[in-house]
Amino acid sequence: IREGLRSRHIEYRMEETRHRGDAERLARSFMQQGFKRFLIAGGDGTVHEAVNGLMADPSRAEECVIGQLPLGTGNDWIRSLGLPVRMGDVLDLVAAGRNRPHDGGVVIFPDRDRERRRYFVTVCGIGFDAQVASSTDRKNRASTGGRWKYLASIFQCLRARVIARCLIDQSGQTIDTRCFSMTAAVGPYSGGGMCLSPRASFDDGLLDITVIGRVSMIEILFCFPLIYSGSIHRYPRVRTWRTNHLTLTSDPVLPIHVDGEVCGTTPVTIRSVRHAFQAVAP
Repeated sequence: IREGLRSRHIEYRMEETRHRGDAERLARSFMQQGFKRFLIAGGDGTVHEAVNGLMADPSRAEECVIGQLPLGTGNDWIRSLGLPVRMGDVLDLVAAGRNRPHDGGVVIFPDRDRERRRYFVTVCGIGFDAQVASSTDRKNRASTGGRWKYLASIFQCLRARVIARCLIDQSGQTIDTRCFSMTAAVGPYSGGGMCLSPRASFDDGLLDITVIGRVSMIEILFCFPLIYSGSIHRYPRVRTWRTNHLTLTSDPVLPIHVDGEVCGTTPVTIRSVRHAFQAVAP
């Protein structure tokens, strides 16, 4: 990485993360010192932390540029942006100043006696998605294995799946539905290559909502190829739409994840953040 930066005459300061939360702390600190260009050598979780560090001051974050070298496991953000997989090609884009405005999303939820906010760059998931994210996180701490651990978590969580009653309110309209899983997406990919929102765009100011309703185990297994091919919206028990804001309550309470990081439980408000920052992109 150092040689690639030097050979392209890119001045830099490099810091390593060692613990969870380090990327968020470092990004916030560097932004406060006046830095505006950030290159993340890591995965989606590291990007997620860095963006939350920058969004501590949204007006400054709008002027910041974030790029990612493809060193993670899932690399959903890179896949969604259409970034090259070769590190040298990404560094060429950085050197050329190839940036584009990038939306974000924010979830707002209760945490004991206060209100918490977490920002996301690819997806917020509620219900089954968050159960799988939590299970995968536990496996990540215990061992290595990448996508196989994610698939193992999926089948483990299917056995304990919950179909909740959800009330989704947006613009004064309330949707009363049974929900196995709901996602609010900024970009198309999540979960290591799943394409639940193939038409999601990073710069349209909208979240692409996908709700999978009451489904049986057989139906879920049938849907898996559709999830990876980007065709899940064709299944009868799936509803999709776009919005910039919604509030969801559920019975029972459901877990929430943002970019694969489990952060809280329903009720939750989800909002789009128009042009939250700039992203290195082709």
